[in-house]
Amino acid sequence: MQTQKLQWIPPEGGAPRTITVTIGAPEPQGEMYAAVVDIAGFDEPCTKRIYGADAEQAAELASKTVPTLLDLCARGGTLTPID
Repeated sequence: MQTQKLQWIPPEGGAPRTITVTIGAPEPQGEMYAAVVDIAGFDEPCTKRIYGADAEQAAELASKTVPTLLDLCARGGTLTPID
């Protein structure tokens, strides 16, 4: 499991928020594998299952999907990684 925290400053202003992105370890789903991406801290949580032919592919695709999901959830604004 991987977790990263980001600071989000909404596009309309307002207080910064902490956004938490978690990618779960891939698990078998029938003949495929799925890694769960969970994004918390925005107005609405976002949870998606990302599928791959094997565990490695599911993990790689989940990692590559995170930036797009963050853009959709953030609706603009600024995201900065928190060390």
